[in-house]
Amino acid sequence: MQLFEDELFGNLPAPVITPEGTNILKASLFTLIVVVKDAERTLYVQRLVNLITKKFPCKLLFIAIDTGAQESFLRKNSSTRIVGNGSKAISCDVLAIETSQDQLHRVPFLLIPEILADLPVFLLLGHAPSEVKAVVDQLDACIGRIVFDANHVQNIGLFADEILGLPNKQKYVDLNWARTKPWRETLARVFNTPEAIALLSSCNKLEIRYCHRPSSVANTSSDTQAIYLQAWVASRLGWKPVSVEENTDHIVIRYSIDSREVSIILTPTDSDFLEEGTIASVEIRGDNDVHYLLAYERDDRHIVVHASSQDRCEMPYCLFYGSFQRGGALPSEIFLQATSEHYLPMIELLSSRPWQKKRLS
Repeated sequence: MQLFEDELFGNLPAPVITPEGTNILKASLFTLIVVVKDAERTLYVQRLVNLITKKFPCKLLFIAIDTGAQESFLRKNSSTRIVGNGSKAISCDVLAIETSQDQLHRVPFLLIPEILADLPVFLLLGHAPSEVKAVVDQLDACIGRIVFDANHVQNIGLFADEILGLPNKQKYVDLNWARTKPWRETLARVFNTPEAIALLSSCNKLEIRYCHRPSSVANTSSDTQAIYLQAWVASRLGWKPVSVEENTDHIVIRYSIDSREVSIILTPTDSDFLEEGTIASVEIRGDNDVHYLLAYERDDRHIVVHASSQDRCEMPYCLFYGSFQRGGALPSEIFLQATSEHYLPMIELLSSRPWQKKRLS
């Protein structure tokens, strides 16, 4: 398992010769410990680390666990990486550790002496916390914030129960939840009056489309963001879950409210510019031909809003957000913002009986 390939990490070793009179500054705003299993997920997390370090230079302690290793090993390598180019270039220290599963218990003893004193320490997990629980438990005392990025969740209800059972839940930041922020803000801005909220609350069908390319491997596709967004809407509007029906190409979730039923459909779609799992559009339908379509149409920074009803058709308008794929919006959200008070109510809804079952894939 090869770590920190330059084309993925986005950095190069510090040059031997620098222009006369110039120096590359060394900067570390915090210590970032990264824990990830298996090669495919390691490559994905390296891209995320690249995004983070461009926004926040830090000391990086990267642990890659090879769960399929046939031999017992633990290897470490220290290096210096360059973040940025030209006059904005900054060097950061990196400790990369590769280990087999049976040697994982030794890793915390290598990490703790490397933590920078008097600076924050963050832990980034490439999986749900339960998948690397042993490492989390050993490092918990020195970690200020734990960021996790669960891929395809096999049992939503069980996952929600595990999150609700975590100690110090205020420490945890769910990346899939953070990535839904543009959509949560969009819905809050579009439905920002009592009359508009009443329209949303009385809708009978809501469809959320998320990016899933046909070439993607089935068990790596992620509809988690779409599941989170619909659960957030339902939890805010007081909808009660009735059933979850999973098909090969879509999911139908039914809710009840005031003796009527609301259907939410989660559908995969392709996109030229969105990452796998990113929500591409939200479509809302209600009585009197009420129709809203909110969508990324040309890029991942602008959500276009279309609204119409039986007797009116509004001019489309555009809402701007920083890119959560390439810009600094996501790192700022996970490291600088307080934990949203809406997250746990959303998770509680997903712990309900209709979600307590193993998924098709």
